[in-house]
Amino acid sequence: TCQARLQASCPTRNTVLYRNLWHVLRQTWMLEGLPGFYRGIGATIVGSAPANCLYLTSYEVSRDQLMAHSPLASYPVTCHLTAGLLAEAFSCILWVPIDVIKERLQIQQSYSGASYHSSWHALQTIRKYEGLRGI
Repeated sequence: TCQARLQASCPTRNTVLYRNLWHVLRQTWMLEGLPGFYRGIGATIVGSAPANCLYLTSYEVSRDQLMAHSPLASYPVTCHLTAGLLAEAFSCILWVPIDVIKERLQIQQSYSGASYHSSWHALQTIRKYEGLRGI
């Protein structure tokens, strides 16, 4: 959360939202308490298992297919590398939306009238106002 807030804060009219890491930590703790450090964790917890399953399954299938039906079969390192690239591309179908939701939740502050109430609400709001490109 602290890293996301530092990266997202930009100076406006000579006002810096956060000066450094310690300032982010102190402000988050004073204004939001412990829950402020864990914004977006719900999306990560719920989405991690399916995304990891998709990655591992697509890696295994890609590797097996490349080893059985590809001229790369005589180069096992290349097969593993290619299978990893394909698996990463497939798993990004789940990881990117999860990360977008997590980041959006992390950079909002609860004391400022937060626009997202939960991970599901963030997904619905992004989809409604920004469409598929927002995710």
